[in-house]
Amino acid sequence: MTEAPQDQASRGRRFARWLWRVLRWSCRFWLIALALLAILWAVMTARTGRELEAELNAIRNRGEPLTVAELAPEVPPDEKNAALTYQTAFDFLTLGDLDVDHGRADVDLGREVIDQQSTSIRLLIEAAETPHCAWPIDYNAPGHTLVFPHFGRMRSAARLLSMDSYVLTAEGDHDEALRSCGAIFGIAEHAKADPVIIGALVGYAVQGIGAMALEESLSLGQPSPEACRTLFDQLASTSKTESMRRALMGERALGIQFFEDIRAGRGALGRAFSDPPDAAPYVGPGRLMLSFYPTLGRPLFNLDEAAFMRHLNANIEAIDLPWPQSRDEMQRLDYEHPARHVLTSMIVPVFRRAALSMERASAQVGAAQIALAAKAYRAEHGRYPEWLSELAADGWELPTDPFSGKPYHYRREGDSFAVWSVGPNMADNKGTPYNPRAGMSWEDGPYDITFICDPLRAREQAAERAADWEEQERQRAEEEAESQRREGFRYGTSVRRGRPVGDGRVGGPGGSVSRRRGAR
Repeated sequence: MTEAPQDQASRGRRFARWLWRVLRWSCRFWLIALALLAILWAVMTARTGRELEAELNAIRNRGEPLTVAELAPEVPPDEKNAALTYQTAFDFLTLGDLDVDHGRADVDLGREVIDQQSTSIRLLIEAAETPHCAWPIDYNAPGHTLVFPHFGRMRSAARLLSMDSYVLTAEGDHDEALRSCGAIFGIAEHAKADPVIIGALVGYAVQGIGAMALEESLSLGQPSPEACRTLFDQLASTSKTESMRRALMGERALGIQFFEDIRAGRGALGRAFSDPPDAAPYVGPGRLMLSFYPTLGRPLFNLDEAAFMRHLNANIEAIDLPWPQSRDEMQRLDYEHPARHVLTSMIVPVFRRAALSMERASAQVGAAQIALAAKAYRAEHGRYPEWLSELAADGWELPTDPFSGKPYHYRREGDSFAVWSVGPNMADNKGTPYNPRAGMSWEDGPYDITFICDPLRAREQAAERAADWEEQERQRAEEEAESQRREGFRYGTSVRRGRPVGDGRVGGPGGSVSRRRGAR
């Protein structure tokens, strides 16, 4: 039996009325839901905005800067600005790494290189001894556009001065050798003047170069007590936590600017927010997500920025804690970011490693101070002290181990001595120096942070450098011979071989001094 046309039309009308009611109520439901979501979004945005503003106000109330420009070094007059002298020295500097390595193994070649670079060395020492240094960097520019090209040149300059110290020591000019070592530490202080974490790390690396150069110079020479006292006082004024605190404040300011750039839609993340004028617009999930995050996701974005500032604040406070409390606090901070803090997890580096570099550099500087006091004591008393208390009784204000907070360890053995810090593992390994060939890290292995003043050890290390260089020269010569053979050319001896160290002049007063630098 078929349904009548009238019944079919009636059923159609009833279905249409039902569908209209469903759509009407669905629209009402979604309008109400969207209104509630908008209210919730507005409430959460206001609430998280107040939390973010409270973090910013707390920084302002402490008198701490919120921009990198506020942390920038004060620009002195040109005649008192070491940066200009550095730049002139860098213009004259034409030195390869191989020259430095070989020059520290072969005194004759080292002297040849030093003479070639005499203008650069004179200017570098002049710059390092100038108190103020401010590079022409526009700190008001966007953070992602800041560049520091001088950092790499500073490390090269420090390596050149370490070779200069080695050559001067071998030629018997021990006080001038100490002056070159002091210039390395001066370069480190100028690198740490820039309010960024990379500047602090470069400064600590340069301090390490200076400590090694000084260890070699004191092992092979006997500078005057006056020269020892001058460098001792210079190292006593070396910045430690101050430079790291400024660097962390700089990183915090850069991070705040980073979030503001994203909030304003500026190109803080490269292609994610801007397209090159000659390129097709980039559209992808990364851009869509990051474009959504600071707008519709504003509450989470505000929480993200507030978390970033809290993280940096906690790291700044942890810098002043004694080790190992500082280590434990920074290790905790490294792993505390919730997954919702997307940008904080992306841009915050591991500051624990930077703090460890700071403590290591401080331990090296402290050990170097004690070594300088011991050398001055020997020049005045004819022997090294038996105990550190003898140096204190002689008027030397000795530093304490930054890792243990206790006095450094010291051991005298005949015509040599060793000073050491227990290092980050807090274990006294009896002055065992780090051995990179053992395959263990210096912070976890059975090592101390040492300063060993031993003429025999220094000469053995110089001989090892000479042997290593000879092997490198041999391999390069063989590779060049093979390359020319394959090209069908006839190969002749064109590579200058290194000359071994063994002429009796290393570390002693023998040998003529071909250059004096009284004009410095």
